[in-house]
Amino acid sequence: MKVRSSCRAWPYCPRACPPTTLEKIATDFVNAYEAKYGAGTRNQFAAHAYDAYLVLDKAVPVAMQKAKPGTEEFRVALKDALENHGSIPVTQGVLTYTKDDHFGFDKKAQMMLTIKDGAFAAAR
Repeated sequence: MKVRSSCRAWPYCPRACPPTTLEKIATDFVNAYEAKYGAGTRNQFAAHAYDAYLVLDKAVPVAMQKAKPGTEEFRVALKDALENHGSIPVTQGVLTYTKDDHFGFDKKAQMMLTIKDGAFAAAR
């Protein structure tokens, strides 16, 4: 297991943690990514990009029913679709955007991890 140097220096390491039911999304992403780019090539940035795709895959069709892409009306429709869609499962948790929250992850999407026997484990 590779451990970031910042996590080696501390007994605990914060991390957004997806519920177990989301493991399939993350695993499917890793398998597809590594099948295309090679074993061990996955990275956080690729996961973020895939998550953006998953979010836009839900919001763009809704926005396109209301306006033409490239217009101010479409941008407003896209924002409205994101804010009103509800929960969107992604590789790193569940995003729920609202008019007041454009971060998407709530406090339930976070947990503290520790390293035990060379592997990450939930801190108790």
